[in-house]
Amino acid sequence: MFCKECGNEIPDGSLFCANCGAKNSGGAEMPPEQAAKIKKRNRIIVAVSCAVLILCALIYAASVFIKPTINLNKYITVSFEGYNTIGEAVVTFDIERFKDDYEKKLIVKEDKKSSKLDGYKIVDEYLEYLKEYLGYSYNSDADPDTYYDSASDIFLSNCVKGSLDKDSGLSNGDVVTYKWNCNDEYSIGKYGYKLKYTDITYTVSGLKETVTFDPFDGVGVTFEGISGYGTANVSGVPSVPAAADMEYDLNIYEGLANGDIVTVTASVNGSDPVDYFIENYGMVPSPLTKTYAVEGLDDYVKSVNDISDEALKDMQDQAKDVYYARIAQNWGDDEMLQSFTYIGNYLLTGKKGDGYRESENLFYLVYKVQVEDSYFDEYGAYDEINDIYWYICYNDLLVSPDGVTTVDVTDYETPNDVITVDSGLNDGWWNVKSWTYYGYKTLDELYKTVIISNTELYNHEDNVNVNAAEVKADKKQKSSAEEGIIFPNSSEEVLSKKAVKKLSDKKLRYAINEIYARHGYIFNDDALREYYEQYDWYEKQVKPEDFSTKLFNNVEKKNMKILQEERDKR
Repeated sequence: MFCKECGNEIPDGSLFCANCGAKNSGGAEMPPEQAAKIKKRNRIIVAVSCAVLILCALIYAASVFIKPTINLNKYITVSFEGYNTIGEAVVTFDIERFKDDYEKKLIVKEDKKSSKLDGYKIVDEYLEYLKEYLGYSYNSDADPDTYYDSASDIFLSNCVKGSLDKDSGLSNGDVVTYKWNCNDEYSIGKYGYKLKYTDITYTVSGLKETVTFDPFDGVGVTFEGISGYGTANVSGVPSVPAAADMEYDLNIYEGLANGDIVTVTASVNGSDPVDYFIENYGMVPSPLTKTYAVEGLDDYVKSVNDISDEALKDMQDQAKDVYYARIAQNWGDDEMLQSFTYIGNYLLTGKKGDGYRESENLFYLVYKVQVEDSYFDEYGAYDEINDIYWYICYNDLLVSPDGVTTVDVTDYETPNDVITVDSGLNDGWWNVKSWTYYGYKTLDELYKTVIISNTELYNHEDNVNVNAAEVKADKKQKSSAEEGIIFPNSSEEVLSKKAVKKLSDKKLRYAINEIYARHGYIFNDDALREYYEQYDWYEKQVKPEDFSTKLFNNVEKKNMKILQEERDKR
């Protein structure tokens, strides 16, 4: 039978309906209309139940595939403080608000057991971490212990990072941008949150206006010494009186070379210069650093091209003076100088960092000397022209930035090695007649002494022409016949007395003095000196007080006697 109230079938003999609880009054067969209504209602109930199940399935799917979002931009603020042109930007992340929104939502199973950040045991260190890596300041009055149990702190440290593209030296109207650099994958993978953010642009405003002054106005840097070993000093007086309180420090002040950059920093007794000058003078110093390029230092000569013609001429003149003075002091009548010819130079420059050396460079002027040695006795005769290779060395030549070469020509070195010319003839009973000279028999021997022995410490530049002596001699012979010489061969052939007698008094005087001029004699007589200076072959070498007729060879001595006898007769 069926319940008269709800229409559900109930067992025969039941006092109450198990579905609706109505009292059974005997029951009856359900009318067809009521049975149809009940079936319709039951279908609706089934449909609603299915819809609820589908909705639950959709909600579950959404929870799996659609992630909740954290909008980071709403927690960031940027403020500006300080003074125009030197302002600063301060980024603040509202972490308390962030905790209120997400603290309980961000706790994951792994964090419930151990949520402290490894390696951070001091609160201040952790705050510095937040500032450095997240780009915001963190101010909270909460219990410090909560910093380490905070799921929000751990989330931010693992997932969120950002910074301003410029945060100092700001002026009103400047544009700065806060740029995010977040770990999106970690946020979604571990916490199930998608991060929403965009770079934020701010226009600087609100910076105080103040008067600025340049603390470097009137201040400079001077450089002294030699490039590579130069020193720097701050010089001058600040033009702004307030800047007298400034201290100026160089980052590098020694071991400087041309082209190096030094930085000068202006400071005030360890205080912040901006705060100090605003408080005491109402002004702001700017800039606080300035760079200077090292310049104006002399440099050690590194190439023969660095040596000026004037300096080379001075060194050559000194070489001649030194050699001719030694001839006058040490040579005998049986030694006659035939030629003293400059054949080139060697420049030695120190290798960088290769051991100790006394000089940074060595400059050798090389000469080929020809000496006629003669000896006669009843047993034989010796008359030969011998070659000697000789040098004079100057050290530590300098060149200025404008190309002026500096060298101390009084500080020089000449060979200590000697060669002996042996005549093969006995000088008396036991001794062999010989002559001794400082120098070398061959150019190779000189090269080994000055170059090969120094290769560990020096690089070298070779500018010696072994044929220079012969070339110069040929040129001298040709030019002398064309340029005012009375007797071009007076050093090689004995003059005819008949030819001498034909000379005018003026030409006779020139004939005598051209023998002196050929040996570089520097005339006291202005007229003679000016006469010979007009010819290229004349090279002033020996001062009158250093000159000796020992420089004349035997032919020249004979010719000098013939010419002077003719002069004395007139």
